Amino acid sequence: MSTTEVSAPTTLELPSSWGVDSDVHPNAKDGIRSLRPYLPKAWARRLNLDSRTTWGRTINGNEINLPQAHYANTKGTMRPDAIPPDGGPPGSDPEYMVTDLLDRNDLGAAVLSPGPGLQLGGFADADLAAVLATAINEWQASEWLPVDPRFVGSIVVGPRDPLKAAKEIERWGADPRFVAVYIPSIDGCTLGKRHYYPIYEAAEAYGLPISTHPGGESAGINGSMFAGGAPSYYFEYHTMFSQPSQSNLVSLVAEGVFERFPGLNFVMIESGYAWLLEIMWRMDQKWKATRDEIPWVKRPPSEYVVERVRVTSQPMYEPRRASQLEKMLELIHADKLLMFSSDYPHWDTDDPVKAAERVPLAIRDSMFRTNPWSFFNLKQAGTTTRAGLVRASTTGRA
Repeated sequence: MSTTEVSAPTTLELPSSWGVDSDVHPNAKDGIRSLRPYLPKAWARRLNLDSRTTWGRTINGNEINLPQAHYANTKGTMRPDAIPPDGGPPGSDPEYMVTDLLDRNDLGAAVLSPGPGLQLGGFADADLAAVLATAINEWQASEWLPVDPRFVGSIVVGPRDPLKAAKEIERWGADPRFVAVYIPSIDGCTLGKRHYYPIYEAAEAYGLPISTHPGGESAGINGSMFAGGAPSYYFEYHTMFSQPSQSNLVSLVAEGVFERFPGLNFVMIESGYAWLLEIMWRMDQKWKATRDEIPWVKRPPSEYVVERVRVTSQPMYEPRRASQLEKMLELIHADKLLMFSSDYPHWDTDDPVKAAERVPLAIRDSMFRTNPWSFFNLKQAGTTTRAGLVRASTTGRA
């Protein structure tokens, strides 16, 4: 757009090859059937994935699929150029993702947010969600993490059974290749609720942060999870991705999670970040007047946010004037809160170079390196040119 003011630095100083992409989506080549090798036989039969029962698999209604949101982009939600050379969904071939994302952009690590896990909260059956979470983690550990040390995983948990979720964290928590715990969304239960305490206890014990990501809203049995009711259009649905994150953040503060779990941190992925300014200001203002109601909130809410919460950069905002974005980044403490993410291979993937061009030079290193290194507790792994980043230490039980 000709009226857009764009900053033009004389040199674009990207971080070295250890820059981190905090949100990358590996997708299953054959949907839920790709998880068959990692499912117990009884569950494979129940899901009509067992070889003895798949005779009717192609008949409509004869199989269970992963829940999906009720909104569709008319042009699709995946990048056609991310389709692997041998076919399959974008993001379903780890070797191609290495070439197309990591090598092309000289990235040191990609934090995986597994596509098959984003909507698990949409299952009413808590046992089914838990067993699929285990299968997704096995799938990551077997088919993705060994391909390139720069891939680091997120432990997916079934959110409707927090005790089983805690066991899942204990199963993987000592593996340094897993650097976060991903909780799929469930309707009517924001993240501050004590329902999640067993998950938080396990994650804190292993020094793992909690990650959240849009996608479960309206999936399966979940309601729309947006203020004012269900959107009519994909445009509305996608525009309002920040609303669940706002509700979760206020809930975490109000319910005292940051005081109860002093070693636990949170990252809100793909929800934007401009909304942080208003939410922090409003929470600080209202806290001053209502402190007697929530005495366990001992400090201004914005202090908890700056210390314990991170947000990812995708989608990068595109204001008409670059100076407006620069000021907003200053006001939300982006030098401490913001981490780069591409959202690869979705249709609105952010290119690392173009994302870096939009932010002030002073925060590029923290956005690409310092913040994610610290937040995910990463260290350099190995000495080869393909050495990646892994979790520096585990504080939990082996």
